[in-house]
Amino acid sequence: TKTIAGRPDVVSMTPYHPPVLLDERQGQILAGNLTAGIPNTGPDYATFLANAGFTQSQFDASNFVVDLSDEGLDNGTTSPNHFGLYKGGLRPGTSRVAYNLLYGTAAAIDATGCGSIGHGTWTTHVLAGNTLSQPNNFPHGDGSFRYDTGINPFVKVGNSVIFDNAGFFTNANLVSIQQTAYQNGARISSNSWGDDVSNGTYDADAQTFDMLARDAQAGTPGNQELVMVFAAGNSG
Repeated sequence: TKTIAGRPDVVSMTPYHPPVLLDERQGQILAGNLTAGIPNTGPDYATFLANAGFTQSQFDASNFVVDLSDEGLDNGTTSPNHFGLYKGGLRPGTSRVAYNLLYGTAAAIDATGCGSIGHGTWTTHVLAGNTLSQPNNFPHGDGSFRYDTGINPFVKVGNSVIFDNAGFFTNANLVSIQQTAYQNGARISSNSWGDDVSNGTYDADAQTFDMLARDAQAGTPGNQELVMVFAAGNSG
């Protein structure tokens, strides 16, 4: 360590903190449908999206994909079991799962890519679940709010599996993940994970993602920009 620290090209050395899974929150809060800080029961979120001009046909035309780097999703295929990941929330129908790709140490990961611990499935539905075809009562709602209607119930999603079924990071190549996601149509990368570092330490991984946000396709002329979104963390 002293030898490396003494090199003239080494500016800083900091501890490495393995990433762990974190959680997200969603809802009418993002739409601003609040009264005294409490989400309104109406207009519902679907109405907000429609009034903003968002439609399924719009996203069909753009072929826009959001990549979720997480553990596995649903049954590990592009034909998931849950109706909420199909167009219009209707199954059988057209799946909105664009790809399922496994990364990292092969021995450390479930070769099926299934969402055994649930985090990858849950975060995907927070982003893109669609229950708009279902009545707003049990088991799909409580009469006021629908369950499992994501922030964008129209967008395609891709699953990059970087955590095994015990929730451990698989030492995936972070650059390769985002390069491949971009090649598969992703323009947003959603990451509900991070490492619990004090005061928001800027480490080598953070530097890597800063680079990828500007240019996810190194070696290709121009900048292929990719919006990178991370969980803020649950540690205050």
